[in-house]
Amino acid sequence: MWRLSHISGDPRVRAASGATWVAGVELSKSTDELDRRLGIGDAMGGMVLLAIAGSLPELAITISAQSRATSASRLET
Repeated sequence: MWRLSHISGDPRVRAASGATWVAGVELSKSTDELDRRLGIGDAMGGMVLLAIAGSLPELAITISAQSRATSASRLET
């Protein structure tokens, strides 16, 4: 039977959780500094920066897929 306790004890899950925590703290600090420099306000700065950060995985996937498709089309011709 699958149990959450087996996953939470996995060192990879703990490492990924720690990395996510550290990245979140750094993202928050970066957002605060950008808000201060640009004077756009906490809510707007956080919304914009988190929207960008949330879109990065999709951007990476799209670029990767496009480069693979381009490589495959070069091999066919």
